[in-house]
Amino acid sequence: MQQPMSTINPSLQKFYQKIWPDISIEMLETISEKYTTHSYKRGDVILKPGDVCEWTGLVNEGIVRYYHVVDGKEHVGQFFMPGMIVSDYVSYIEGSAARIYIDAVKDCEISIMRKEDSECLRQLIPGYLEMILKYLNLIYISNFERYSSLLLDPAETRYLKLLKSRPEIVQQVPLYMVASFLGITPEMLSRVRKKISVQGH
Repeated sequence: MQQPMSTINPSLQKFYQKIWPDISIEMLETISEKYTTHSYKRGDVILKPGDVCEWTGLVNEGIVRYYHVVDGKEHVGQFFMPGMIVSDYVSYIEGSAARIYIDAVKDCEISIMRKEDSECLRQLIPGYLEMILKYLNLIYISNFERYSSLLLDPAETRYLKLLKSRPEIVQQVPLYMVASFLGITPEMLSRVRKKISVQGH
């Protein structure tokens, strides 16, 4: 289900003004025209291995995740809440086949822009490319910190960091997915939660 966006989506406006505070309404209108809204039900697969990802999407409502499947087991790489951009950047940038799944954890609505439209905006709007690079830098830092935490921090520390930085994940996502995101088993997550509860964190 999709339809052209006739006005500036509030989620889009908030996202772009956060990254690019002095962006004009005219620029926002031009950008918004390149998006279409897509609705997905919980469990819908948005991207699967072998597909080429030719889009980026801003989550307006709901929750989306990406994950790998190794030997039949899911390994969650990220959760995307409202206001976050979801894509397979490797597939998107290189034009290569995706190696991940992207699906809806909850019913969701996503504003999607095709790659060719993004490239068009780079020509139309001065500063658009710099804005994209600024956002990708933020993503790189976040992903690097997460990767370091998975390698260096014990399970309890990882969980406490998640509670502090992104409590909505623990509140809204099934715990078996949270465990996968933290790189631990559901049983270990249960023990960690119980220990923290007893200690009164």
